[in-house]
Amino acid sequence: MKTEFFYDKCFHYYFRSPTMAGGLFAMDRRYFFESGAYDRKLIYWGGENVEMSFRLWMCGDGIEIIPCSRVGHVFRERAPYKSPDGSTDHNSIRVAEVWMDEFKEIFYSFRANLKPEMGGDVTERKKLRDKLQCKSFKWYLQNIIPELELPDKYPYGRGDIKNLGTNSCLDTLAQNNAGGRPGLYPCHKMGTNQFFIFTKRKEIWHDGLCVDLDSHADTAKVKMWSCHKQAGNQEWIHQRI
Repeated sequence: MKTEFFYDKCFHYYFRSPTMAGGLFAMDRRYFFESGAYDRKLIYWGGENVEMSFRLWMCGDGIEIIPCSRVGHVFRERAPYKSPDGSTDHNSIRVAEVWMDEFKEIFYSFRANLKPEMGGDVTERKKLRDKLQCKSFKWYLQNIIPELELPDKYPYGRGDIKNLGTNSCLDTLAQNNAGGRPGLYPCHKMGTNQFFIFTKRKEIWHDGLCVDLDSHADTAKVKMWSCHKQAGNQEWIHQRI
């Protein structure tokens, strides 16, 4: 699917989207249930929008967004319930196990503390996928969001980059955009801003960006930049001690 930007000028048109937010959508009632409704074993909320997005594209006609539509959402002062600890992890595992095929290994590489069994039995949802004769997740990546930059499935290394002298780790400092300046921050072992992948091209990769040296001067600093795959100022040498 070619990225569609025309909506910012013709906002009354619809455009296709790889995913949706989940809380606000319209769908034919009969189709909602025929296509699988919600996974009843998801806990509270979180991940259901991703599950539905994958399913609607891989098994149906996809998702369309209409920018000029308006929906009111009245929030309560406080939620009358509390999501159990680990519910989002449980839901994410179920989505990965049912829909992501071999690409679920990338998901687990980012969340090394999660195991398939933590998502419960997904037999029924896999049967649904077979019944609906859904396409593969590889098809979804190639046709619906081909611009997505995926990390290596089998890189040289992944995890945090630690300064042993200061016991601190390389961190994007929440500047997850091209030009952002990473720095050192106390190691927290939670991944997120401190999770990097050392690719086969010897890049230090994070969420579609690479650690880049802004010059070859002695005063050069590192920044996050689009991965150009040309080595040079994005090629890093790792030596085992």
